[in-house]
Parts: sequence; structure tokens; C-alpha cells
Amino acid sequence: MKIASQSSIANIHMRATILASLLTIFIIAPKQGQSQLLLEPFAAGLSRPVDIANAGDGSNRIFVVEQAGRIMILDGNGVLSEEPFLDIRALVDDEEGEEGLLGLVFHPDFSNNGHFFVYYTRTIDNRESVLARYTVDPLNANQVDTSSEEILLTFQQPQGNHNGGDLNFGPEGNLYIATGDGGSGNDPGERSQDLSLPLGKLLRITVDELPYSIPSDNPFASSSGDTVRSIWAYGLRNPWRFSFDNTGGLWIGDVGQVDREEINYVSASDNVPGINYGWDCREGDIACPGCRNDDCEGKDFTEPVYAYGPGPGLSVTGGYLMEGDRYPSYEGLYIFAEYVRNEIYVLDVDGTANGGITETLGARNISTFGKDESGNLYAASLSGPIFKIIDQSAIVTNTEHSLSEELLFRLHPNPATHQVQIDIPSGMAERMEIIDVDGSVLESRKIKQQKSILIDTEGFTRGLIMIRLYNGPIHHTKKLLLH
Repeated sequence: MKIASQSSIANIHMRATILASLLTIFIIAPKQGQSQLLLEPFAAGLSRPVDIANAGDGSNRIFVVEQAGRIMILDGNGVLSEEPFLDIRALVDDEEGEEGLLGLVFHPDFSNNGHFFVYYTRTIDNRESVLARYTVDPLNANQVDTSSEEILLTFQQPQGNHNGGDLNFGPEGNLYIATGDGGSGNDPGERSQDLSLPLGKLLRITVDELPYSIPSDNPFASSSGDTVRSIWAYGLRNPWRFSFDNTGGLWIGDVGQVDREEINYVSASDNVPGINYGWDCREGDIACPGCRNDDCEGKDFTEPVYAYGPGPGLSVTGGYLMEGDRYPSYEGLYIFAEYVRNEIYVLDVDGTANGGITETLGARNISTFGKDESGNLYAASLSGPIFKIIDQSAIVTNTEHSLSEELLFRLHPNPATHQVQIDIPSGMAERMEIIDVDGSVLESRKIKQQKSILIDTEGFTRGLIMIRLYNGPIHHTKKLLLH
């Protein structure tokens, strides 16, 4: 979990005393039915981010995977590291649009053993996927020696698309690896249903000893051959991001062909060995229209909890169940994205008549979601920006968040192109500064009790800038993304 420093806690208590009266004025309960969800620009300057992870070591660091083969570090304020945590661009083949460094997960005991795992594509003699373990430098927690690589497994990829690549440790401590069906369209090799191949599968292995071992409760653990023995579930097309919730439930966003995109969910008790999610016999909740698989009769398929479409050109990005004190208004709802439609969706899968999409937020080309150690969720756009996902109701219900500035003043639109409007509660501020990411003041002006200020942003460099409002010794800062 994210650990607040003693100094930051003291600062919170100090500001609580100073601002006690201001909070009762400025924090206004939203109207009934009004969205509580906010996408706040958090970081910029990244190149094709495709995964976000935390180390679980109390460092408050956020690790962002760049598709070309680097892992960069963000601190708790969204400040980007100057040097990469890991740079394996020399190993990674990202020539095709869905290839590259695609997955990252830290060992549950990373604080003690320094191990983390990555999934990437490379081309030596053949195109293949690689699962590898790296070990952090014991003298520098922000750098990794590439010579520490230990390759656990490799397998061939017939095409350059549908590589999967997400990695997660399950609640029982095993490593799960999501793989795509090998590419092309309509799974011409019927690989997802073929138990002799690792493609279109959710693999499950134990990594306590290298290269790996097979958990005894895997569905085909007694079979011959490591590939079939490593399979936990199958019948997936291109599982682009999966996650476990706090109860152990498993969520998978599986990219469809043309007619359906799907969200799969099984509870911890229903996450049993050998689930068949249906591809290429099924596409989402229908029989696959373009597939030619003759071996579908009599099979037991697990249907998605939500499917949408038809397309064409859709692409789901799986997300997370929103849980805990960070998301009190969204407890038990699942957040995911539609990459092509430039939307983020909130999904209710409680099985009642009110189930389905409850909210839609505009967000361009969301490639992945991630979580920090405190449970805050983030979304990344493939074009580079990272957004923090905020439940505004948590500002008044969560002690640590009670002094967040999300409701104290508002920037819109954000991201902005030509102009941004700043809405300021009366009496909140007497001065405003616009600051770049290096801390230089770009503009400063006095505020004369205005409720709204319109700022022309065309003269500023594109990327992140800060809007800071001062009221005597107290100041509040928000990030503005210019694109």
C-alpha cells in the first residue's frame, strides 16, 4: 500500500487546522445522480505507455511500461524519472503495432528479493514471446542491470498481432500470464482451443525456483509437456489487461474480432481450473460469425458478464474493480476502456435490472490501467499522458483525501488545446501562477474575487503545466494537460 511520509501527514494535519472553515464553504455535495468520477492529468512525457504497476514496497513509486522497451518511474506527484528503471530496447521487437514490451509485474516479496517479471516480443530466428525475470540493483532501487535477466519461457508467435502480455500474481501466489491467439483474424489455426499450444490462454506457473514449476492444481498438471501443464484457462482471443479484485475475483478484457468485445469475470470460488472462454467457437456472447472451427459441439463455455458491439474497429482495454475508501461511490463497479471509441466505461455486473454501463467518460486511446500502493487507479493514453482516476466523493469521506483540491477549484476542459476556464469559489484565492514542470513561473496575476478566469493556452509548450492558486500562505495546485 502507498505509505504517506511523516512530514506529509504532519502537513495534512496543519492544513486541516487552517482550512477547516474553508472546507465547509468550498466542498459542496454533488447533485443526486451527478458523476463523481474525475480524470485528472497526472503525468506526461512518456512514449507509448502500455502498462502501469507498483512494486508494493512502500516506495510510493509508479512504474510505467513503454512499448519500445523501457520502464520509467513516476513518483507520487507524477514527476518522471530522468533515467529508465529498465531499458531493454535492444532486445525488444516492436515493429508491429501490437508487439513490444507488453507486461510488468513485481514479485509479491519484491521488498526482500528484488525480483520482477516482464513479457516482451523479440525476433531472433523466429518471432516469439518471452517471459523473463529481472533483479533490481541492491545499491540502487531505481535501476536494473540488464545482465540480471533470467528467461523463464519463450514461445513462437505466428503473426505480429494478438500477443497478449499482461502479468499478475494471483491471490494464491502463482504467476498468471495472458497470451493472445497468435494473430491474423478469426484464429485460422484454431489455436485458442488447442491445448497443445500456449496461445489464446491464461497460463499459471510457480516462480519460486527458476525457470518455473507447475502448480499441482492446474487442470492439466498430470499431462505430459510443459505447455499443456501450464494452462489454467483457454478460449481467449487477445486478453488485453486482466486483474484480480480484493476478493480474488478474476476480470479479463478480451478484444473481439468484429462483432463483439467482452468482459469476463469469475469470482474466487468460480475461478476453477480449465475454464473455456469460448474463442474461436464464441465471439463474446454469440457464435463466432467468421470462424471455421468444427470442434465446438458439446463444449462447455463460460460466457462473458458483459459484451458490446458490433464494431468494426473496436478494442477493449480491461481495467479494475473499483474498491475501498478511494472509490466510495463506485464500490463494486468495474472500470474499463474502449480504445477506438475513446471512452472509459463504468460497468455494474450485479445481475440486477440496473446492471450494465452506468457512466461513460471521454478519454482518448486508453491503452492500460494501473493501481498504486494506496489503491488509486490510473489510466494511460497510448499518446503519452497518464491520468489519475478520482472519486470526488472520497474527498469528503476519506481522512487522507479530505484536503484534496479536486473540488476546491475546477479546470475545464482538461486536457485543453486553445483555452481553459478556471472556476474559483469566491474568496478562495488572491493570486494565481502558471508553472511549468521544471518549476518556472510562466505567468502570474492577481485575482479580484472572480468566479471564473479564461486563460489563452496557445502560447504555452504542449504537455503538463501547473495552475496554482494562493490565499495568503495557503496554496492549491492542479495539473493542466495541453495537447
